[in-house]
Amino acid sequence: MKKRQILASSLGLVTALAIGLIALWLQGYPPLESYASLFRYSLLSKASLLSTLNRATLLILLGLSATTAFASGAVNLGQAGQFLIGAMSVTVFGLYVNL
Repeated sequence: MKKRQILASSLGLVTALAIGLIALWLQGYPPLESYASLFRYSLLSKASLLSTLNRATLLILLGLSATTAFASGAVNLGQAGQFLIGAMSVTVFGLYVNL
């Protein structure tokens, strides 16, 4: 990656974290303690990391499909709908087709 891309990504991450800190503080919650709990209970043990990955798998796959579409030059923003139609189709297929 170019230095400019790394800087832009880092700046976006820092900005998002800062906005979250401000929002937590304005609502009366301790921001640093809240972020510490967020990371502690989602990433720092094997069970919590596996649970996080299990719940994020759908988002990861949808992100990969969007990346593939954008890399090929196509614009496809319907991944969530395609996923739901695919899930419904597979469910109907599984219910009515006797293998």
